[in-house]
Amino acid sequence: MEGELIHDLLRIFVSENLDAYQKFYENHREFVSGVGLKHEANLSKIKLLTFMQMAETKSEISFAEIQKNMQLGENEVEDFLIDRKLHRLVFLYKSREGRCYKSYANITFSVFQC
Repeated sequence: MEGELIHDLLRIFVSENLDAYQKFYENHREFVSGVGLKHEANLSKIKLLTFMQMAETKSEISFAEIQKNMQLGENEVEDFLIDRKLHRLVFLYKSREGRCYKSYANITFSVFQC
């Protein structure tokens, strides 16, 4: 199986990140759709995995790091984090305006000055 496209794709989901998936998809669009996978669903999953990798290796993740690594626009970071919250992740981040947001086990957020 090693050397086959399906192996390469699985390796990306196991140990790579969003950038690696994007490069793979650019070169193998037809393969991805040909095996019945949906690019948008793959993006959502690899973004979650990339975010988990970041959280695993860092105790703090800046707004800018999230935006860069998740390839998000300036106004998309907060929605991305809220969506991750729905996957029951717990996080604390500092917004560009200097406010901190902390999530809990439920869907509520506390806003406080950092």
